[in-house]
Amino acid sequence: MDFTLDENQRAVADLAASVLRGDPDDGRVLAALATEPGYDEAAWKAMGQAGLLGLSLPESVGGDGFGAIETGLVLVEVGRQVLPLPALATLALGVLPVAAFGTVEQQQHLLPEVADGRVLTAALRDAPGTAVQLAGDTVTGARVGVPFAAQAHRVLVPTDNGTAIIDPRGPGATLTRTPTSTSAPEYTLRLDAVPVESVLAAGPDDVDRFAVAGA
Repeated sequence: MDFTLDENQRAVADLAASVLRGDPDDGRVLAALATEPGYDEAAWKAMGQAGLLGLSLPESVGGDGFGAIETGLVLVEVGRQVLPLPALATLALGVLPVAAFGTVEQQQHLLPEVADGRVLTAALRDAPGTAVQLAGDTVTGARVGVPFAAQAHRVLVPTDNGTAIIDPRGPGATLTRTPTSTSAPEYTLRLDAVPVESVLAAGPDDVDRFAVAGA
């Protein structure tokens, strides 16, 4: 098997490195974590301006139509620097599942503004003793360790009956920030008959694959 990057993939890796690499700055990291968004907005904006946030958006919504490999190359460079960024949450947990499984309408609703810095995320881990249930047009249960949930425009909630798309600030949704080893924002998301905007034709395993690829 040939793991050599092609010309486009090398260009993606080089661009991400040029945008993100710099001298570590603990003060800048701490300042970013202390802000309400909890991430470095200047670096996130720079990624958007460089086109890195739109790489894996479908061409139909203004993206470049790349996939998991190119997203992974960007995330490698994110991981090589110290600034907190919602890149894994947005690109791997949000964009890739919607690009792969979303309808045209879902993609048009959720993805175009990602290129300009809109945050998406997914709630993957059940709270102990709790299973999330999708019933009709509502979802109930609890998920833990949801990255950047309070900052996200929408959250993907995978269930056995499909992946619910919800507004984390909608009725019945409660977010509680929880401690992490990196101090990056993570939340417990409690769902009490939260309205579902739409449902992706994807189950937990489908979304998990993108999470594993991105990590």
